[in-house]
Amino acid sequence: MLVSLHVIVSAIVSIILYPFLGWYTLVFFLSAFLIDVDHYIEYAVEKKDLSLVRAYKSYMHYYHKNKANIKKGNELEHYKLHFHIFHFIEVLIIISLLSFIHKFFLYVTLGMVFHIIQDLIGLFFVRFVMKANLGRAGRYYSLIYYLIKMKD
Repeated sequence: MLVSLHVIVSAIVSIILYPFLGWYTLVFFLSAFLIDVDHYIEYAVEKKDLSLVRAYKSYMHYYHKNKANIKKGNELEHYKLHFHIFHFIEVLIIISLLSFIHKFFLYVTLGMVFHIIQDLIGLFFVRFVMKANLGRAGRYYSLIYYLIKMKD
């Protein structure tokens, strides 16, 4: 799912939640899309390039290429193990445990969970509604599983 869509959906939900959460809504909102900073980190490490603009352009090129493949019924071409650390359940567990120390982390956790749910809904839509041939494309949501698959 595109970051812009995460921002829009998260903003709408945050507006609805504001009367109940107050300023913690901002923590929820930021967590719900800043989780994708791991895409930038992956790009920066892989390409040895800190340019946010080039990282964005690279991601958008990949996105449009895959969108064209989906429309043609082709399998997605580019597959690799993505190291999206903030999408791993183990990181989510650690942050949720920190919520016992301060409730700030509860709203970080809720924002991250909301983001991951959006990702899964998007994946469901692409796979089952658009009937896309995703092949092995996707993301691992466990660091342990990622490390096991990396050895394969």
